[in-house]
Amino acid sequence: MEYLEKFVEKAFNEKPFKEWAEKNEIELIPKVPQPQHRKTKRFVLRYVSVAASLILLSAIAVLSIILPLTPDVTYPSTIPDLPRIYTEEDAISQNITLDYLYQIEHLILFNREQIQNENNGLEVTRYVVKYEEDFLLGYTLAPISFVTLDGQNTFLINFRIRVHRYFMFREYERFNNFTQNITNNNINLYFHILENNQALARFEYNDIEYFLTITCFYEQDITDDSLTMIFRDLTS
Repeated sequence: MEYLEKFVEKAFNEKPFKEWAEKNEIELIPKVPQPQHRKTKRFVLRYVSVAASLILLSAIAVLSIILPLTPDVTYPSTIPDLPRIYTEEDAISQNITLDYLYQIEHLILFNREQIQNENNGLEVTRYVVKYEEDFLLGYTLAPISFVTLDGQNTFLINFRIRVHRYFMFREYERFNNFTQNITNNNINLYFHILENNQALARFEYNDIEYFLTITCFYEQDITDDSLTMIFRDLTS
């Protein structure tokens, strides 16, 4: 543009060219005004771009701080149900045979030779959840006429096995908070001697709980020694 102005000044011998051009209202290259809306549009686009960039950079900075603090946790596809309490009202009882129980290897049972009434009045029952017979809660064997190995002591025993920990059968609370205990084969028997020649006892083995209500058959006094004898015969 300056070269063109100098050429015109030399050709017309007019100086300065700008004064002459303005005086004669001449424009060699007319200036075309730009539409105002284009400038506004460019300004808005530039502002939006800058704002979006700032938001993106802020998000990256925040994530870079949070992600390292988030533990690597794999969540299950379904949340398991919380444990619930089952009572005898939630269960149905089914009569089974003593042979059925003796086929279950992980259960602790009395020696069959010591059970005098297995074919005379002994009831063996299992408890399952209503409408879900494969959901086992526990067993009972009662009454057991139990004779110790020395043949001198006979006891009547109500024997209950609780397989499911949240099965609260009747009188379950009676077996809590015992302070006396006997140990045999690393198994602890907790017991409490009652009046009327009775005792309550419980022990746990392989995550299964056993509860015994023991009564002297011939109205003999139940002692620590007699309970030790019964527990030894049961867990030996």
